[in-house]
Amino acid sequence: MANSIIFFNTGLQVAGTLDVTYSAVEDGYTGEGNIALNPVLKSETDLIVVPGSPCIDAGNPDAQYYDECFPLSLGTQRNDMGANGGPGGCAWDNDFDGVLDGGDNCRQVYNPGQDDSDSDSLGDACEAIYGTNLLGADSDDDGLTDGEEVNTYFTNPTNPDSDGDGYNDGLEISQGTQPRDGNDFSGIPNSERTALIALYNSTDGDNWTDNSGWKEPSPAADGFALPGTECLEPDSGWYGITCTENHVTTVSLTDNQLTESIPEELSDLTDLQYLYLDENQLEGSIPATLGSLTSLVALDLDTNRLSGNIPDELGDLDGLVELNLDYNQLSGTIPETFGDLENLRMLNLWGNKLTGPIPATLGSLGQLFENEDGSDIRYNALYTDDPTLREFLETIQDGGDWESTQTVAPTNLTATVLSNTSVQLTWTRIPYSADAGGYEVWYAETPGGPYTILETETTADKSVTGSTVTGLTPGTDHYFFM
Repeated sequence: MANSIIFFNTGLQVAGTLDVTYSAVEDGYTGEGNIALNPVLKSETDLIVVPGSPCIDAGNPDAQYYDECFPLSLGTQRNDMGANGGPGGCAWDNDFDGVLDGGDNCRQVYNPGQDDSDSDSLGDACEAIYGTNLLGADSDDDGLTDGEEVNTYFTNPTNPDSDGDGYNDGLEISQGTQPRDGNDFSGIPNSERTALIALYNSTDGDNWTDNSGWKEPSPAADGFALPGTECLEPDSGWYGITCTENHVTTVSLTDNQLTESIPEELSDLTDLQYLYLDENQLEGSIPATLGSLTSLVALDLDTNRLSGNIPDELGDLDGLVELNLDYNQLSGTIPETFGDLENLRMLNLWGNKLTGPIPATLGSLGQLFENEDGSDIRYNALYTDDPTLREFLETIQDGGDWESTQTVAPTNLTATVLSNTSVQLTWTRIPYSADAGGYEVWYAETPGGPYTILETETTADKSVTGSTVTGLTPGTDHYFFM
């Protein structure tokens, strides 16, 4: 007996005295070329070897046993152990439908007509067995037809990543790796590659200052350089991308002419530690999904045109050491969740449009004391009435003074009646008197408004401490705010 697979039998696999060579025998058997390894068959009912089987190219190497039918034979021309190896590998009719297995689009079910409604090389008779789409050639959108998956590569036609290694089956085939072996892959996971491509497309990558490596030298089906090229070292991978153990850990595209918006898909870079997109022309909001990048150490988005509120979710980045969002157009308040960033040593928010009270939770960020360069929250519209928090902020502020540059409302507004149609308003001006700007005076005749701006009472600059309001309705209460 030669070139056979003798496994999964009850009792002895080989009884008596028999000359066995070049065969896979459970528990082993003495003879030239024999192995005792699991043959790795497709299923209990479809007894053919699949990619990764030790039986491939393990049969008798003599030319008279060479494989001639691909598939079902696999590997090189050397004989495969089992019924589908050798010159008679296709001379079987597993379902007795008159169509030999080598050309049968559904070897498990009697289907002499070979009906195939979607022309995917998987017979209609098998579509229901595998749960695939009778009218769709690629049910899991992995780039392989259902027929290729079932009859050629023996992958799962309803799962784009059959071996669960993070690499799309179609991409693995294109790059020569095994889609049924979770330890055989090239490059970063498909989800991370997709995230990088989303970043490129979302920020007009074709017009970056440097986009070397991203689409060269020879693109894959998705239009970008072949899988496995993303992190080649040194300086031969995708510009700005650094990886550790086949995962993206750094995206560094500072001052690289990125425009438009930051894509939400960056959250799929689950091992990302450093994200540098500063000094570009990015617009739109900061995606809340960045808050799921729990490995992040540094997030630099400063010197862009980002707007909207700072997402509360950034407070979930408990490993974050450096957060730079300065010199944008961000509005709203500082999230209270920032108080959870217990490892933060640098916080730069200056030069935005942030307003309102500074959350007391920032006072718990003791690590900010350890940064010699300090943090910076100047040039916003922020304030605090908490003396302890004020002192803490002065200690961590670069230069010590954060309050004198805040565009906030004046305090101590009082009204003195001058006549039945006029009042004298006085207030304490804000410390920040540089740059253009003045105070707006609003009034209402009922508590809580609606308020109307007194266009004639907008002050010439921020140094003014009073104004006379005339033309009021006699005998009516008036309410003012600034």
